[in-house]
Amino acid sequence: MLKAHYTDKQFELNWIKSNVVKHDSFYYEIKRLEIFGNGTAVVAGTGHIFNNDAYSVYQSSNILVKENDLWKAISSHVSGVKQISAD
Repeated sequence: MLKAHYTDKQFELNWIKSNVVKHDSFYYEIKRLEIFGNGTAVVAGTGHIFNNDAYSVYQSSNILVKENDLWKAISSHVSGVKQISAD
């Protein structure tokens, strides 16, 4: 059984500061986008990462809230990370 891994905002910000992005290119394929009348939204899809001869994909979902006309992510989830070699 897989154990869930949770991190907080400070952990993520520190990780970003100390880890340089090393991929050649990236794109995010939005598969679900719902904006609700109460100022919340759901964005979900597939991330595609290319690095030399390697290709990785993952699934993610994000919950956003609108505050003062700005959308802010309040929760994110990533799963199903798969590395695929380009043979």
